[in-house]
Amino acid sequence: MLEVDIKKNLPGFAIRASFSSGPGVLGILGPSGCGKSMTLKCIAGLVTPDAGRIVLNRRVLLDTSKGINVPPQERRVGMLFQHYALFPHLTVKENVAFGLKHLSRPSREQRVEQLLALTRLSDYAHRLPHQLSGGQQQRVALARALAPEPELLLLDEPFAALDSQVKGRLERELMTLQPQYMGMAVMVSHNLEEVYRLCSRIAVFADGTVLQVGDKEQVVKRPASRTVARIIGIKNLFEGILVASKAAQWEVDVPELGMRLKVRGEPDAPPAKAGGPVVVGIRPADIGVEMDGGDGSPGSPSGREISPGDGETANSCTAHVVQVLEGIDRCTLFLRVAGGAAREDDYHLQADLPRGAGSCPAPGQQCRVYLPQDRLMLLEDR
Repeated sequence: MLEVDIKKNLPGFAIRASFSSGPGVLGILGPSGCGKSMTLKCIAGLVTPDAGRIVLNRRVLLDTSKGINVPPQERRVGMLFQHYALFPHLTVKENVAFGLKHLSRPSREQRVEQLLALTRLSDYAHRLPHQLSGGQQQRVALARALAPEPELLLLDEPFAALDSQVKGRLERELMTLQPQYMGMAVMVSHNLEEVYRLCSRIAVFADGTVLQVGDKEQVVKRPASRTVARIIGIKNLFEGILVASKAAQWEVDVPELGMRLKVRGEPDAPPAKAGGPVVVGIRPADIGVEMDGGDGSPGSPSGREISPGDGETANSCTAHVVQVLEGIDRCTLFLRVAGGAAREDDYHLQADLPRGAGSCPAPGQQCRVYLPQDRLMLLEDR
């Protein structure tokens, strides 16, 4: 178990990070400059917090109140840096062996050979870092981090400098290595898809503070607030007033859309009392769009399938397409709702539709928009 509760003041910025993590991979997700990498450096002992406590498997690594600060080399924490940080004058084999000086020569040789084979680097053992590709350098850095058999592995934006093909291969390799590496891992990233693929739990960071920690499904489907929702990619967020609630079904007046939305959720208390402010959110991919003359079937430009009963159970309105961004597999529509309030942007909703075999809708086209009750999120206004 990793327990972190630290404070670190920086010029114009302060970290107040408190979270815990057990077996598996915890993903720290947040925008650039929010304190994610600095938090990893504090855990590794490369930076000393101003105050706080860090405990790894009941072993206190830092306790500023008691004057405890275990040196980095004694923490049993491995760190994989974004830009690899390999020693340029050492070979692959020597880089991997760097943290194994406490072992006898035969044991060190055996451990290095094992890791080179595991990371498919045996044929490159005597090459220098500049003779390797970016993906190979990253595998060397990973092997070096795993060599001392750390209790905790820290991954700082491990794929940020790689192209998409190499990144995909290394993600699969890391997933293959994880069952063999029995310790804990914490990975920093600003990419939600990357964190979701590789991690079992997510901690959402903003401005040096942990806003929400939990199982990845819980965080993605039930963000705790408007700020968390933005960070995890909820593009459509609207201020509203909670009108009524009954058996996990809520009604919310949303002036911006000129609509009263019905929201169906799990049987938890809503984030406000009747008459109080709330935020309603929905992912672009969860919006149903039926173009004039469209058939609403999956794979057509109309997007999410709309069942015959949706007209009774989903919120709907008329809109028109303001702008279209065409992707390889999908179209992103920016929609203006008929009767919606004036706003600085010329659209109210962003919807993602699969392209299928058809072309994307054109600006100016009319459509019917559906906001399914069970896909809407009711959030705290913070």
